[in-house]
Amino acid sequence: MDRAQFSPSISSSDYNGFCAYAGSEHGVTQLVNRQFKTVADYSRATGQDTHIVMEDYDTFVKASKPDTKDLQRLYSPEDFDFRLAPGSPAVDAGMVLPTINDGFAGRAPDLGAYDQLFSADGDVLKFMS
Repeated sequence: MDRAQFSPSISSSDYNGFCAYAGSEHGVTQLVNRQFKTVADYSRATGQDTHIVMEDYDTFVKASKPDTKDLQRLYSPEDFDFRLAPGSPAVDAGMVLPTINDGFAGRAPDLGAYDQLFSADGDVLKFMS
């Protein structure tokens, strides 16, 4: 697979949050039978995801790893809060999309469905969904 297949005129991927899979080395990415040692190697080779943010469960206010011993388990929505936690690397890490997220709080839009403005103490000053 060559870089031409990842031409932004055909498709592009950027401003995403990634999490290393359990049991893998941090940052190892596999793409169409090509394995890259790091996410940065993947970005350089493909020209994609040059603004990647590495995330984990602590990126969110309340999220936990799935129970890999019980893949049929049902989770209660009340047990999760997918708003970004104060200090999350995904805060202010997005890109402005006119008429979609141009009313963001902070220096730039947050990654994800919610946008928040935090005080220096971590209190939410403004919340938009």
